[in-house]
Parts: sequence; C-alpha cells; structure tokens
Amino acid sequence: MIKPIHPPYIIIGMHRSGTTMLVKIMKEAGIFMGNDLWDNQESIYFHRLSERMLEEHGGDWLHPVVVNHTEKHHFQSWEMIKSYTYKRYPMDILKVFFTRQWGFKNPRTTYTLPYWLSIFPNAKVINIYRNGMDVALSLWTRNKKHHDQGSPFKQELYDKIFGLKLWEQYVAQAAFYEPLLKDRMITLQYEKLVNDDADSVMLLEKFTGKSFREAIQKISERDRTGRYNLPEHQALREAAAQSEWMQKLGYI
Repeated sequence: MIKPIHPPYIIIGMHRSGTTMLVKIMKEAGIFMGNDLWDNQESIYFHRLSERMLEEHGGDWLHPVVVNHTEKHHFQSWEMIKSYTYKRYPMDILKVFFTRQWGFKNPRTTYTLPYWLSIFPNAKVINIYRNGMDVALSLWTRNKKHHDQGSPFKQELYDKIFGLKLWEQYVAQAAFYEPLLKDRMITLQYEKLVNDDADSVMLLEKFTGKSFREAIQKISERDRTGRYNLPEHQALREAAAQSEWMQKLGYI
C-alpha cells in the first residue's frame, strides 16, 4: 500500500464546534485538506469510511462507539487518490503523496481515530471544542430548519439537552487521546481561536509550522456565541450548570 510521505493532520471534535472553520483556516494557510469537500469542508472519502466503520460497530454520529479495530482494511491508496486528491488534478496527487502537508476532518473521527492512527501512526491530531450550550442550540436550530424544509432530520435533536449530553460524550472521548498522543495532539478552544487569542494562534502555528493570524482574521466568525441566554433556553442552561464537562472546560 502506497501512503503519503507526510503524516496527515486529523481534525477531531464535536459537530458544530468549529471543525469546518478550522479547515478553512488551514486551507488559507496552505495545508491541503482535499479536493472532494462538501460544504462542511469534509472530505467525502474520509467521511464515508468513518461513517461505514461506525455503522459496522452498531453506531452512528448520534450514537457514537469507539472503533478500536476493524476486520476490514478500509483505507485504499487508489481510492483515496480518486476521491481525496481527485484524478483530474495529477499535480495534487504528487504533492500529497510526496511533498505537501495535508489533512482531513470529520467529527466522527473523534471515535474512529484509533483506526486512522493504525493507518497513519505518526499523524498529528487537532481537537477543537466549543461551549456545549452553543453546540446544542446549533444542532437544534439546524435540525429544525431541516424539518421545516422537508429534509432529513433527527427526532432526538428536538431535545436540546440531548445535544448537550452528546457534546459531553464527544469532548470526553477527544480528551481521552491527549495523554496517549502527548505532543502529537493539541486542543483548541473555539471561542479563543475566533477572537485571535495569541496563545491559541501560537500553539497552532508551532504545531504546523504555518502562519495563521491573517487566515483567522479573514475567516473566523465571532458572533456565534451566547444565544443560550434567551429565556426560552432556561432548561438548557440549568442542565449545563450540572454538566461536569462544562465545568471542566471553564464554561460554568
């Protein structure tokens, strides 16, 4: 099996936590994140593999399970070339496999990461987290929009507290990898990154060797926090006040 010379940057983190924004920032700074990207900046190839592995283990993104191993060898270099680099761009194939820094993101990878580390043992992991109340509300709002438009929606996400508890699962699983990966993993806080926090920017720059300040100022969105303070979200605030992870991460 042919593999890229450089190990990838793998972005993990809960859905609606800033993973899409982080990919845009990395692309702006010159790190290749794939040619087969959906609107949420996820590589179709890596998305489908992580989704398939979760399903084989009886889970999905709403009911995640850790994929420590799989009997099937899902990763195939040729399939990656056809999708991730896309065969119409031969120079990108050469750059990814021989010279260029590259990576991919998918929130499901928070749970399929052990498999990807078996394929890319020297991969570097970037975890990003965000206030659990903002995440729960973002999930709820998107789900409601899908329902109103007649698009597929998830019944569970009508419960904002379900979204908060799902966030707890993802942040706990991401934190589990930190002592295992040590200096091959960094964790970023969404709110600090979008506000151009000097320590956060420096951490990301040191980890990748790239300059990010201009990319962050160009791409980050600073007005997507604090919506949980509206009166109709009182129950969510009360649940968050009892959340161990909301306290650990300094949101309470």
